[in-house]
Amino acid sequence: NKTKTTGAIRSAQRNFLRRLVHNSTEPNWGFEDHLFPPEKTVFLSLVKAKGFVKMNEDGQLGFTDPTDKSFMPLWEKSLGFIRSSRSGKRSLREFIEDLMQPPIKLKYGMLQFWLPLVLYARRNDFALYEGEAYIPTISNETLEIALRHPHKYFIKAFQVEGVDLELFKKYREFLNQSDRLPTNEAFIETVRPFLTFYRGLNQYSKKTTRLSPKASRVRDVIAKSKDPEALFFKELPAAMGTSKKQLAKDEEKASQYIEDLQSVIREIRTSYEVLIQRFMD
Repeated sequence: NKTKTTGAIRSAQRNFLRRLVHNSTEPNWGFEDHLFPPEKTVFLSLVKAKGFVKMNEDGQLGFTDPTDKSFMPLWEKSLGFIRSSRSGKRSLREFIEDLMQPPIKLKYGMLQFWLPLVLYARRNDFALYEGEAYIPTISNETLEIALRHPHKYFIKAFQVEGVDLELFKKYREFLNQSDRLPTNEAFIETVRPFLTFYRGLNQYSKKTTRLSPKASRVRDVIAKSKDPEALFFKELPAAMGTSKKQLAKDEEKASQYIEDLQSVIREIRTSYEVLIQRFMD
């Protein structure tokens, strides 16, 4: 009956998602040769047979565009939806509805495997949100919950170019990080030191009002940040009394912005030491 069918799909889906996230770099995703659970059938027929994976030089599997041309319309439709979110967040419910419309008309059972496959394979092309909360790392549990409540989850594709790209490069120079494209992984790598910096502060440095206005604003936007793209290109510049539009006009001003940000970070970090010194004096 329908209940048993739905239960079987969810069980296969859950196991498929676990393999997708934890075993997708392994040959045959770690499936044993002599066993054929439902999720292995999905892997063989949907992933391997359609050419979504290939072996890298280091002997690990990696995702690629499908080699089966019959899947290209579906693949391009999916990538098109992700690209369409560059101008603003779009919900996974919209994604599902888009794929179920003609001419694709993807069926429910297929969607339960196709959508997480696309999202995980292209996870570096967008940021994932639950409501307003940024989800830096996509887990199999996150994918499972997102499929059950797609209206609560949103994607926002990165469109980092022009002044944003130059500013992103300066942030990475500031952090002594190598130059790389602004993917989700790169955003996580770049925002982590800021979040680690804040978490490492003692309670005094997190709460004190004995900071310059700039330092107070910078500390607060880092503490409240939910979106690394907004933090780097809107919130931090605004906290520093400028904007990316102003920084775009003057290379020297952009470099000075990073130097000033370093000074502000130093002020926040040493605020407790300054307090102790005042008592000692």
